[in-house]
Amino acid sequence: MLKKTWARVLLAYAVWIVVALLGIWFLLLSRNAVLGVFAALVGHETLTHLHQIRALERFYLIGMGLAWLAMVIAAEVYFQNGVQRGQLFERFARLLGVVVLLIFVADATLLIVQGLGAADWSRWLILGVELALGVFCVRAARASPSIVSDFLIGDQN
Repeated sequence: MLKKTWARVLLAYAVWIVVALLGIWFLLLSRNAVLGVFAALVGHETLTHLHQIRALERFYLIGMGLAWLAMVIAAEVYFQNGVQRGQLFERFARLLGVVVLLIFVADATLLIVQGLGAADWSRWLILGVELALGVFCVRAARASPSIVSDFLIGDQN
């Protein structure tokens, strides 16, 4: 029984690392998309506009970095409680689906900012795979009775 528990805990940490790395990928991809949107909205004719874009980009990166850190901390607790309750697959699928859908939104925004005509078929294929994988993972994860109870101290259900 001890080996089985350790294997599940190691699996929980492995999926936690996957979600954390995908979160970093989203952070980097969305940074480029937001930078393109800021440049399109503010313009880049003068030095003042460039400083505004740089400041907005840095605020965005700091805010999203803190959100990523909070997600990683919460995901560890979420996955560990999933191991105890036998729901690791559902929890991984749910969180993976959300992160992949966020990557899809950032990638689609980047495509729109760069111009739809500049995209070749492989870019559209990647967008389709991101959307399909995200929707599949969210649908594969059946509804959990309570997510909030995972963060209560002393919750041993």
